[in-house]
Amino acid sequence: MWLSLCVSVAFSQSVDDPKALADRLIADMVAAERASQRWTFTMERTEWVDGALAPTVAMTVHFEKPLSVYAKWTGAEETGQELIYRKGWNEGRLRVNPPGLVPTLDLDPHGSIAMRGNRHPITEIGFPYLIGRMAADHRLAQQYPSQSSVEDLGTRTIGGKAARCYRATLPKDIEPRFYAHRAEICVDPNTGLPAEVAVWDKVGGEVRLVERFTFRDVRVSPRFDPLTFDPSNPAYSF
Repeated sequence: MWLSLCVSVAFSQSVDDPKALADRLIADMVAAERASQRWTFTMERTEWVDGALAPTVAMTVHFEKPLSVYAKWTGAEETGQELIYRKGWNEGRLRVNPPGLVPTLDLDPHGSIAMRGNRHPITEIGFPYLIGRMAADHRLAQQYPSQSSVEDLGTRTIGGKAARCYRATLPKDIEPRFYAHRAEICVDPNTGLPAEVAVWDKVGGEVRLVERFTFRDVRVSPRFDPLTFDPSNPAYSF
């Protein structure tokens, strides 16, 4: 409650300097991520795969630090598929219950089957990795003040809620450690967490949208059932 109140007050204040806005929103996200151990959310993911933007995938996700994940696909793509991954469990493999009559699979999260149609392994899902990546690019940009720029995009409505947004343009051509050439980041004022992140990178010599993640119905610090990350959970179909 205290964190949400402080974030909401900060969002209500005007910021004349776009870089100060980015500083504040990054700091809000880092603080919000550190303040919680677990979340549930609905994520919509669109990624550039095999030369084109793949269809948007939607899933509900339960996440607990350091890295426990349960996900169920809820959109038009792979509807009903379930996945469980826990760091140190199942010999490091993820367990997948594909849709249809395909049997349950134990897969290397970085292997070709698990990575098919994905830019990121399941080990990079959730707020800790995403916020860490954005914060790293933000810190690196401080070393290139004349080559980096920030634009205040104002407030956008995402999932029926207002979110504060900015665009960062980064000199990846001269510093390949940057993750993105350009990113648009929108932050939920109630949670301090990302509402939407879109990333542009070079593909075939052109800067293209390569991934967009939208987060809805975010719950912070929910109480999980002991079987939340266990395939024996009777609510699951493994």
